[in-house]
Amino acid sequence: MVDSQMRGFIRQFTEKEIEEVLKQENQYIAFAKRFSLKEAVYKSLHTFEGIRSFQEIEILTDSNGILFVSLYGRIKEIADKNGISQILLSVSYEMDTIVSIAFAE
Repeated sequence: MVDSQMRGFIRQFTEKEIEEVLKQENQYIAFAKRFSLKEAVYKSLHTFEGIRSFQEIEILTDSNGILFVSLYGRIKEIADKNGISQILLSVSYEMDTIVSIAFAE
């Protein structure tokens, strides 16, 4: 059974993200990596404007296993306004540490 904290955490992900994560062996790490990437994407946009939900930042995997980002809502408006057409992602983890980088160009 999922507790209320976990439900709140899972609400930060889109249905597609949840579907992908549930297919992976270590779902806790998969969720944590995506959440870390969402934070990195938000910070790469250099905005202090709030977003409604981290669901506006969707991290998915392409057919080659490479992570990519899609933006929606207010966060997409901010990216478009700043001329950002691409966001490159990198994530690494070991044991209990995850490091994520997002480069917006």
